[in-house]
Amino acid sequence: MAARENQGYLIAVIILVVLALILALVSFLGIQKAYEQAEVAAAADAKLNVALKIAQAEGLKGEAFKAAIGDMGVAPAEIDKAINDLQGLSANRALTDADKKIIADILAEVRTVKEVYDLETQGNVSNGEDEAAKVATLRSRITDLTALADRIRNDYKTEGRRATEAAEAAAAKIVEAKKAQKLAQDEKAAVENKLAEAQAEFLDNQKMLQGQVAEFKKAFNEANQKIEEVAQQAAASLREAKNKIGLLEVDNVTLKNKLNEFTNEVFDHADGEVIRVASGLNTVFIDIGSADGLTSNRTFSVFDQSVTDFESATAKATIEVVRVDTFRAEARITHENSIDPVIRGDHILTATWDPGFTVKLALAGRFDLDGDRFDDTEKLIQMIERNGGEVVASHDLKGKVTGKISSEVRYLVKGNQSLIGGQDDDPDASAILNTVSDMEKDAVKNTVQVIDLQKLLNRMGVRARPKTQQRDFPQGGFVPRQPGAVR
Repeated sequence: MAARENQGYLIAVIILVVLALILALVSFLGIQKAYEQAEVAAAADAKLNVALKIAQAEGLKGEAFKAAIGDMGVAPAEIDKAINDLQGLSANRALTDADKKIIADILAEVRTVKEVYDLETQGNVSNGEDEAAKVATLRSRITDLTALADRIRNDYKTEGRRATEAAEAAAAKIVEAKKAQKLAQDEKAAVENKLAEAQAEFLDNQKMLQGQVAEFKKAFNEANQKIEEVAQQAAASLREAKNKIGLLEVDNVTLKNKLNEFTNEVFDHADGEVIRVASGLNTVFIDIGSADGLTSNRTFSVFDQSVTDFESATAKATIEVVRVDTFRAEARITHENSIDPVIRGDHILTATWDPGFTVKLALAGRFDLDGDRFDDTEKLIQMIERNGGEVVASHDLKGKVTGKISSEVRYLVKGNQSLIGGQDDDPDASAILNTVSDMEKDAVKNTVQVIDLQKLLNRMGVRARPKTQQRDFPQGGFVPRQPGAVR
């Protein structure tokens, strides 16, 4: 029991000690805060005193301005007093250098006012007059200048009257000049009458001369008539020759159009059709063979059997002939739309071959088949020839044309425009562009259809070879086949 009471006393003593420490700490912090507040108040008082002195300097500057202007209850002598007072303020030791500079700037402004005042009013008091009787101010100076402006305005009015009088005198001279002009016009009319008389005399002489000319003209006409008869005979012969030439030209155009009807493919009928499909072997059989002039390695585009306008339709597949019989052939499917597979009865077409004869083409521009940015014109010619076509007109890398475009040509194929660079990086670009333009004009002249490379490949049933690093050709000169590539 006694131990518990001692523990209670001990706890009470500890609590009292802690409270005493807290009280001492609070008292110390309060005293320190009071010292800080006192320092802040002293600094504020110092700043207030400085602000009052600066405000006093600004007030002195205002008094100096009012004294210079005058008529405001302040004598001009106040300017000198303001300068003295400002000098006293700037010498106050309690001010900092920055505060002294502010007051010094104000003092400089007041001194400037004093200089202007002295300069503008130094001649305002006449000799012999009492300076106290007439105090000079800037306002009085302005009054004097206003009086001077009034005198100048009156002088301008006088000059204006003189100018008006001069204008009236000039108007009188104009009237006299008009009278002189009237006299000159009368003299002109008299001269014109004399001229009319001279013209009448000239007409009489002219009639006489015309009679003489008529006699000469009659003789000339007789000679000219004979010349005209000879010219008419020559013209008749010339018209007859022109008529014959015209008839020949019409016949030529007619024959050329008829030839184009037979040779220019309008791409509205099929070259053949699929007669059987071996889908498991990726093979089809078509109804044309060696009797139609078909050989292996020819490629065709396959269109749905319901298509009638092949020009605007899209091929569903491409095939390549691998074996040829007399009246039919076997072909391998090289590309096929998985959603729309090849079926029996589908149409087959190619742009470079027709049953029984060779299709002629012309090439203009540069051609890139594998996307490597290099010209593949020779490869394209080989591909066309392997597919039964014949390139009868083309040009080299410098634009020199080989062959000629005639009405027998079915297509003019234009190459990749992007392969023809500018003048700086491709010195032959200008020559090639001119050659392409000339070949297009020849195609239009001969009614040859102009198509691009992609359309030709689509109609041939082939696709351009993707870019590859393969450079070595196997024995026999054939390029290793890529999936869906051109052979």
